[in-house]
Amino acid sequence: LEDLSRVPQLLDIILHGLPTLKTGGKAVTPGALYLIYTDQWLNDPRLRLAEMQLSARQIALLLETLSTALWARADQRLHYSDLARLVREHSPGLAAGLNHERVDLELRTAAFLVRSSDGYYRFSHKSFLEFFIARRLWQIDARQYPGDELATALDTARLNRESVSMLGDLLLANLPPGADQPAAGYHGFLKATGELLAQPYRKGVSENALLLRHYLIGHRDGPSRRRQPAPAEAWPAPPQLQGADLAGLNLAGVDLRRAQLQQADLQGCDLGFAC
Repeated sequence: LEDLSRVPQLLDIILHGLPTLKTGGKAVTPGALYLIYTDQWLNDPRLRLAEMQLSARQIALLLETLSTALWARADQRLHYSDLARLVREHSPGLAAGLNHERVDLELRTAAFLVRSSDGYYRFSHKSFLEFFIARRLWQIDARQYPGDELATALDTARLNRESVSMLGDLLLANLPPGADQPAAGYHGFLKATGELLAQPYRKGVSENALLLRHYLIGHRDGPSRRRQPAPAEAWPAPPQLQGADLAGLNLAGVDLRRAQLQQADLQGCDLGFAC
């Protein structure tokens, strides 16, 4: 939170959400604060156009789809006309009857989005991009991992620890005060990523599944455990990481005891305390 408070807009997020979390007895985390801040815009009609084209859930889905696309782009921006195509490809149900010019106007009212004069959207700060990446994964958790949706969401550029930490915050955000945090929220993703990694290797998807699992365990166990031997996490089957690109990754403390790593690139990979 100290790092976030150095940016004026992000300091506003902290000041806005802190009383709500304190009053409700909730943990004060970046993910919980961003959820309060973005949900206010999504759910308060006074902050959006008087005649809204999309419901709060629909526009949240749009922003989650946008974040996945931007995450895979080097410049992390997208023209509004490409956003319409993106929605048609990934959310055909949402695209039906959508007035994209109206949606473009509606998105301009979001304080966490920036639209350039030539029509390109980006998030106003990288942490918002990380938050919506996490939010998309969080929604998959809420739907109990239907079909291959998790693999589709992971078919993007490498996840970073910050985005997965946001996800961990969201998994804990709805827990009642005093709940046993380490035992709650994480199990579904650990099970789903284990099952995904047991399938034949998929470039990009498998690496992100491993990172998601590893970073979530770190979030659950706290910073003091990140450089300690990995806890015994049950793999449903040996992880299929033959030929995986793990070069340069920080996997300190990861559990790879049953992993199939033939031809995997481990150059520069931090495997301290791994087992």
